[in-house]
Amino acid sequence: MGHMFGYNITYIDTSKTEFGIPPRTFTSVKKAAEEAGMSRVYGGIHFEHSCLVGTKEGREVGSIVVERLHMMKDENSNLKQPLGKLK
Repeated sequence: MGHMFGYNITYIDTSKTEFGIPPRTFTSVKKAAEEAGMSRVYGGIHFEHSCLVGTKEGREVGSIVVERLHMMKDENSNLKQPLGKLK
């Protein structure tokens, strides 16, 4: 998401307001993702090491996806549809 929309987008998460939880403000998607990962540690669901490794692997996968989408765009310079719909 950071590659597409920028890395320093401040946004407000209102997904839990219906449960009485106030809106949360995040200064970036990265900060929100880091907090979500650590919440698994605090909740006893994961060990910290697995969250750190998973985050690193997720970034690597994301980089590969972005790289391949750019390659597909270069190969199909006359695109008339979003990259996500290419086969």
